[in-house]
Amino acid sequence: MNSFLPSEKVSSQFLFEKFADLWIQKFGELSDDPLSVSGPSPSLVFISKTNDLTQALQSESAKTIIIDAKLVGATTSTTKTIFATRNIRQVMAQVLPYFDGKFSRWHNQAPLQTSKFTMGKGVTISQGCVISEGVVIGNNVVLAPYVVLEKNCSVGDNSYLHPFVVIGENCQVGQNCEIYSHSVIGSGGFGFSTESQVHKKIAQVGRVVIEDDVVISALCTIDRATLSETRIGRGTKLDSHSHVAHNCSIGPNAIMAAGFMMAGSCHIGSNFTAAGAVVMQDHVRVGDNVIIGGRSAVTRDTLKSGAYTGYPLEPFDDGLRTLANLRNLTNMRKQIAKITKFLKLDQEKPDEL
Repeated sequence: MNSFLPSEKVSSQFLFEKFADLWIQKFGELSDDPLSVSGPSPSLVFISKTNDLTQALQSESAKTIIIDAKLVGATTSTTKTIFATRNIRQVMAQVLPYFDGKFSRWHNQAPLQTSKFTMGKGVTISQGCVISEGVVIGNNVVLAPYVVLEKNCSVGDNSYLHPFVVIGENCQVGQNCEIYSHSVIGSGGFGFSTESQVHKKIAQVGRVVIEDDVVISALCTIDRATLSETRIGRGTKLDSHSHVAHNCSIGPNAIMAAGFMMAGSCHIGSNFTAAGAVVMQDHVRVGDNVIIGGRSAVTRDTLKSGAYTGYPLEPFDDGLRTLANLRNLTNMRKQIAKITKFLKLDQEKPDEL
């Protein structure tokens, strides 16, 4: 049976066989008869609020319900399949891929010239793809329409490249990665030599290495290194409209919201978190387990674990106080002006330089 069946073909028998043992052992309790649902097309619903549960129990279309464990006492239905879990988001992450139709969205339409590149089993190569000499494609890789794989790059097993993704020459994409539309891996780094106000491009001949289990959202750019490599660590997630410049490295399990911008030769440790529109100055180092608040600027090394925010960057609590104080600046200036006038300080001559 195909593991990526669309929901209309998945019966309650399939759901039970695939997930019951997992849910019972790892996440929670199983209530009701899991095979009691009739009909070939049960509707799968995730519920974390009491009001939503009441509505789902009354709905004819909600056949299979996964609820937060705290709602177990509110379940009264005997005509539905109900699973309870202590971590509903984790269950969603594990179950919903079985209902995702993206793996059957594209079909092999491109002419294959396998003498020029190496390809594993179960690969989908869609219309308009360009695959250059020396490329290595792993098993079960999906190349959506108009993906470009330049010379000697590689894509690991089970990775999915959405339309118009470009993987540059000599760059590597690991296993179980997903790269969304119009992202470029291995663009030329922004390096120039300036003489007499003339900017001359420095060729960027390094590569980008994307480790396993990385997600890169749409419209992202990751620059190749000047000589060595730009590296994105295992399990890292990069949101849309983000940029990683040349010679940078990001440790494992980082997550960066949209608009993250990282200038050249920066290095980030493991478990890094950045809210939206965070920017990093070049040649800055960030340690492990650092969290950066939205619209902040990292302009100096930040090696100590903890949460930070603002520009210039401060520990998070200090940054919040700074933001609160900014709202009072106008009134404070008016008050100071009144005090200065009352004390006739405005009549004093300024100190000579």
